Amino acid sequence: MQFTTIQKLKSCSDLPHFFDLKAGIGQVLLYNNNMAPAVRTFSSVYFKLHGNSFELSEGMQQKLKGKRKASAAAAIPNASGQLFHEIKYFSALTLQSKGEAFGNDMVQLASKRVSPMDFPQRLMPESSFEDHFRARRLFYSQPLQAKKKGTSKRVAVALDYVRFQPLYTKVRDEDFDDETDVFFYLPLGKHTSPKFYVILVDEKGKEHRLEGSLGTESEEAFTFTSNWNLALLVSELGYPMLEFYLTNVVLDEDKAQHFFACNASIEWPRLFMIECVDCSASLSNSQYCTGRGFCAEVHELMDKGVEDDEIKKQLAAKRMKNQQYNRSLEKHRFGHISVSSMLLAEQACHWPISDVEIAMVRHNSFVCRMGPELFVLNIACTVSVDKKLENKLEEVFEYSLPNLHDYVCASPFVEKKFFYYLTKGAELHCFDFEKDLGKAETHKALEKDFCPIDHLSHLRIVSAERDSIACYFEKNGRHGLFRFPLPPTLL
Repeated sequence: MQFTTIQKLKSCSDLPHFFDLKAGIGQVLLYNNNMAPAVRTFSSVYFKLHGNSFELSEGMQQKLKGKRKASAAAAIPNASGQLFHEIKYFSALTLQSKGEAFGNDMVQLASKRVSPMDFPQRLMPESSFEDHFRARRLFYSQPLQAKKKGTSKRVAVALDYVRFQPLYTKVRDEDFDDETDVFFYLPLGKHTSPKFYVILVDEKGKEHRLEGSLGTESEEAFTFTSNWNLALLVSELGYPMLEFYLTNVVLDEDKAQHFFACNASIEWPRLFMIECVDCSASLSNSQYCTGRGFCAEVHELMDKGVEDDEIKKQLAAKRMKNQQYNRSLEKHRFGHISVSSMLLAEQACHWPISDVEIAMVRHNSFVCRMGPELFVLNIACTVSVDKKLENKLEEVFEYSLPNLHDYVCASPFVEKKFFYYLTKGAELHCFDFEKDLGKAETHKALEKDFCPIDHLSHLRIVSAERDSIACYFEKNGRHGLFRFPLPPTLL
């Protein structure tokens, strides 16, 4: 196969290499020193790209022209190994032009080692530039975090936003012809008592905010990386309940890597509800909680010989508790939240932590790829202390890719079934979860001489399908995009 240039991205020549890239949107990491020698501004900037062309608009090209610092030595790595590139602009805000770019700024001392952008936000899967812009606007409009003393509300929210990874999905109920946008905000870096937020926006534009916990101060403090993944489950109960998994690779105090999973559900409001006339228990089709003409709570107290005055007292307390619960059912709310983690590797990563991919391949199994290492994690259903069903990580199996030591880069997972990867010999391989896991130490290449050897260190597979892949590279200030048609696979 010949490595054929489909497109040279000339409009991006004034940008450093893209930290993250997909059709319609690109993300770069920038910094500058213009405020003072001891102070730096770090920025994560999103640019709108025009369709499949991956090109900037003419207006944005004029804004960027001549603003890039050419020296590669000016790049600064963060704790996760991502490079921030120097640019003359003092702020991401100055790059905004007709809604075609926006960014998040962080100002900090040059000597400070821990940055809120140690794990920068990543592009959301299956989303557009407009979705990313909307995700930020929704976060800014909500009082998600307490305002810090001496800090304006807008600044406080902006500081908090870079510490969360947004994810987006859409839920549709065919019976009611109703559609709801769901935005998740998941913690990045170290949080003492990590929380996650969900904002639901219905077709009328009404916003509903939910808050969930991912741990407490008493539990082991994890550092959350930028590799959050959202997996939706098909519930037997169906709409209006949305069950989901939030997964990530997290780091402990010793930089060891753990797989983190949170299982929860979002329950829609109950529009019709009947309550027991005595104890106010939520019912389905009767005015008494037994369905047989009497209240079970009163019946039980009477059987115990409790006096009438005491029955009234206990019943009043029970009624108040049930009424509070019933009012909660009239709002969007989280169901039971189950959190678990499992150790993957004790040693610190020797590849960029961003080289991670997670997919839920079955209802009780995940595949996690960290560089050339593969982990299959299984889940088991257990009963908690408070007699609630919980889904917990139970076991993990570790595999290594064939040609482990020749690994260069991998594609995103395709249909949660397979992925492509490149080796140092410029060979393209296709790895199938069903056929290849744990089978062979060697692997037959799908294509040889896939690309010039000198392009390998600059190449990244940004999208993959069964019949084609797209690769992006930036070399000496030149940006390029390559597409390759592939022969039919045997998957």
